[in-house]
Amino acid sequence: VEYPLAMVLACLCRDVADEPRDARAKKLDIMIPIALGLLMVALLLGGRAVHSDRAGVAIKMLVAAPLFINYGFLKRPRRFALGVGACLIGGSLFGGILGTTVHVERNFFGVVRVTHDDAGKYVQIAHGTTLHGAQSRDPARRRDPLVYYSRTGPLGQVFDAFRAMGSGPKEVGVIGLGAGTMAPYRQPNETWTYYEIDPAVISIAENPAYFTYLTDAFPDRDHLRIVLGDARLRMHDAPDHQYDLIVVDAFSSDSIPAHLLTREAIALYVSKLAADGFIAVHISNRYLDLEPVFGNLAKDAKLASRTRRDFDVPQAELDAGKAMSQWLVLAPDVAHLGTIQDDARWVETRTSSQPVWTDDFSNLLSVYRW
Repeated sequence: VEYPLAMVLACLCRDVADEPRDARAKKLDIMIPIALGLLMVALLLGGRAVHSDRAGVAIKMLVAAPLFINYGFLKRPRRFALGVGACLIGGSLFGGILGTTVHVERNFFGVVRVTHDDAGKYVQIAHGTTLHGAQSRDPARRRDPLVYYSRTGPLGQVFDAFRAMGSGPKEVGVIGLGAGTMAPYRQPNETWTYYEIDPAVISIAENPAYFTYLTDAFPDRDHLRIVLGDARLRMHDAPDHQYDLIVVDAFSSDSIPAHLLTREAIALYVSKLAADGFIAVHISNRYLDLEPVFGNLAKDAKLASRTRRDFDVPQAELDAGKAMSQWLVLAPDVAHLGTIQDDARWVETRTSSQPVWTDDFSNLLSVYRW
C-alpha cells in the first residue's frame, strides 16, 4: 500500500500555485480522475477475456491508455496526482494474470501470494509476478507435479535417472521450496532436505488449506527437513557427500540469487554430493540466458553437463498444467547421469567466452536476452 501512496503524495507535493481554482476546474479535478479510474477497471476487465498466452502483453497495453491520458494533466498537479491515485486504485481491483488472490503476506523478501486461477482449477503460489508452483484442486490430480516439474518434462527424466541409481536409502537436497511441487517424486526410502530463505513460503507450503504436496509426500514428516535460511550458508552445516541428488530451484524469472551460481557455490554443491550423485538445476528465465553461465562453471570445475530445453509443449499438456522449462544437470562423471547421457533431448550445455562467475564477479548484462 505504501508504495502507490508515496507516489500519489509525491505528486501532490508539486507546486500548485499557478493552477486555476475556479469552480469548474475544481470539479474537473475530481471527475476526470474518477473517469480514469473507471476506464482502468473497464480495460482490465476486458483484458481478462484475452486468451492466456497473449493476456500479459494485452493487459500492459491496455493499462498504458489511462496513464498516458493522465500524463496530459502534468501541468495541473492536483488533477495529475488524483489521476495517478485513481489509476492505481482501479488497477488494485484487478486480480492479476495469475488469478484471484486468496492469501497475501509480505516480509523482507517481498510479497508472496496464493491465488486461484480464473477457472478455479489450480491453486498457485507467486512471488511478485513470478509463478513458483501450482497444484490441481481436483483431488484425483492433487499429487501430480505441475508447471516446471511435470513428469513429462526434464525434471521427470532427472528423477527417472535418479531411480536407476539403485534401491536403498537416498538423500535429496533441494534449494528452494515453493509450493513443494516436486515432492510427489519422493519415494518411501528417501529423506529430503529443503533449503528455503523465506519463512512465508514455508508457512504457505506447509498449510494444507493451500497446498498438500508436503503432507501427501511426507505423512509422518520423519523423512522431511526444512532448513530456514540462505542455502549457501546453511548447506555448509550438512555432512560432506550426504546427498545423492541436489536440486537447485532458485533461478526462476526475475529474481537471480547470483551467489548460488558461482565457482564457490558449485564447489560447495560438489562437496555435499555422494560419490555417484549428480546435480539438477532449474534455469528457466524470462530475461536471462543462464545456460552459458553454468556451461562455463561446469567446464571450470571439470564437470559433465547436459541441458534440456522443453519449450515445445503440446497444448493439451499446457492445458493440463505443464509449463515450458529448461533444466540442466551436472556430475563429476558423465556416467553418473545414467539414462540422461544417451537421450538426444539432452545436449551439451553451451559455454561462452565470458569469464567464470565467482563470488567476486558476475555480469548480468552479458546474459540478458536483448
